[in-house]
Amino acid sequence: MLALNCGKRVRSETEMGRRAVSVSSAALELARSQVGALNNLNVAVVGAGRMAQICVKLLLSEDGTGKVNLLNRSPERLAEFVKNNLPNLQRLNTGTSFDDRYEAAAKADLVIVSTSAPKTILDMEELNAARQKHGKKPTCIIDISVPRNVDPAVQEIEDVSLFNSDALANIVTRNLEEREACIAGAEAIVFEGLDAFHGWQRSQLVGPTIAELREKIESIRLDVAMRLPAGSFENSRLSLESSTSRGSFLSKTAARQRLGGMSVGKSFKLWTTRSTSSRKKSFFQFFNEHAASAQFCYRTVENFVALCT
Repeated sequence: MLALNCGKRVRSETEMGRRAVSVSSAALELARSQVGALNNLNVAVVGAGRMAQICVKLLLSEDGTGKVNLLNRSPERLAEFVKNNLPNLQRLNTGTSFDDRYEAAAKADLVIVSTSAPKTILDMEELNAARQKHGKKPTCIIDISVPRNVDPAVQEIEDVSLFNSDALANIVTRNLEEREACIAGAEAIVFEGLDAFHGWQRSQLVGPTIAELREKIESIRLDVAMRLPAGSFENSRLSLESSTSRGSFLSKTAARQRLGGMSVGKSFKLWTTRSTSSRKKSFFQFFNEHAASAQFCYRTVENFVALCT
């Protein structure tokens, strides 16, 4: 849980999570720099591979009125993709045939091409003819395929801008450099989380020992009370209760008192250098040897408790 909270803080309190370093995220960042917000635009995504699917998911993650038209040669693959838990599914259209990709590209404000085809799937002549038929609206085409699937001559068409993986590489490189500048802030958050974890871990180790010590002290205190003279039992019991109750020895003054010629701090330092079993054994031995009264017993354990917490 500490690790998850630490990761959330790094993403929310630094700029590290706001810089795209994947090809799909970089493609949409490039698109926004060219055409503005994408949620109200008509987008055509050609291909249904991993990068294309990520693009669609990112596009649908924003509320808007724009349609996302997903085209692929395999209708079965599209049907399988739609089964995923996609947000704003009403914006997604998978009914356009791959053979109608030129018409879909001509009608779109943004076209993202990501297929595994070994040759171009958008030619200059056919795309220009489709644009003549459906209108010459400004269109941004981003080809993230390797090898490239869009004819380089497409950029010669009026009101059409074409970008490929070279432009994306520049964005990814710049964003990586900006992420590296955020490392110092992220490390500070991570080290803060480590300190919190180590504190919790130490409390888990010391807690059971303290509980056992308190139980032993209480049993000794009750044993001393039962051995008081019968005639003065009530007054002696009240006096013993007021002088040996746990609340009487929680102050810092008591924690600094010296016990048996050795300060509590030094005793605790030596005690913590031993193993868990050795700690218990050595403390109980010291306790039984020097606990002359219930008052001393409670002062001893509460001093150790104050130092441990």
